Amino acid sequence: MELRKLSDYYLTNETFSGNKLSQLILDLKQYQSNIPNHNQNDYQKFISKISSSKVSSVHIAGD
Repeated sequence: MELRKLSDYYLTNETFSGNKLSQLILDLKQYQSNIPNHNQNDYQKFISKISSSKVSSVHIAGD
């Protein structure tokens, strides 16, 4: 199975909610094994925060 790059599928300046947010979270979880060990804790914290039932949308902004 070939691993896809998240940046190829997710654009900046986009808001994720509902099913799109759920899919983003699933993709981030699948990608987690590719994150360096020294960044795993921060990466997991981010996933946990956006997975909270209190979060209804996430906006990804570009530079």
